[in-house]
Amino acid sequence: MTSQSYTGIGNGAINVASQREALADSTEIARLWVEDGGPGTFFINAHKMPEPEMFGMMMADAIRHGARAYAHALEISEAEAEAMIWQGLDEERAGDGDNMTTIDPGDRIS
Repeated sequence: MTSQSYTGIGNGAINVASQREALADSTEIARLWVEDGGPGTFFINAHKMPEPEMFGMMMADAIRHGARAYAHALEISEAEAEAMIWQGLDEERAGDGDNMTTIDPGDRIS
């Protein structure tokens, strides 16, 4: 398996230009970035989805889509990929979260 390094906002961005029609009525609510071997940076627009439980449902859907993507990329089953993703999520949830730095918490939802 060959791994290519794409870094920076221009080189690391997922190109969705070909999905303009599918995304025409959609709103971006999250961006996730990770440094090679390092921490992640996350931007969440809570104003566009003010119900936290809906955000949780989207995260569960994202895990299922991620499982399909990793299954294809790694040539493993979707079930195996999904189990590995949930394992990582469970390990991260078990941590204390003390090393989080908030860049911009955004405005309050009123």
